[in-house]
Amino acid sequence: MIVKASIQVSDNAILVDDKGRRACKVMEMIGPVASPYFSAMPLTDRIEKMIGTKLFLSEERAGPPQSPGSKRRDHGRSGRGRGKSNIRRK
Repeated sequence: MIVKASIQVSDNAILVDDKGRRACKVMEMIGPVASPYFSAMPLTDRIEKMIGTKLFLSEERAGPPQSPGSKRRDHGRSGRGRGKSNIRRK
């Protein structure tokens, strides 16, 4: 299905209806940035009832599950002096 968007939505985002029920998963954004559309895969059999309704971005994200070791970790390297300009105080 093709959906008109009011904001940019990332691929694999889950959209829900006004009651919080999963409606569709965003496959890809298409069209100009000023008037975005996206293709979506329905997650329900009630496609006809979704025509003309507003959908909302869910906090949930569809995609491959992340392994526990794939999270970004801080290894204690504060990076003192990195990424800053060379200007020194007098």
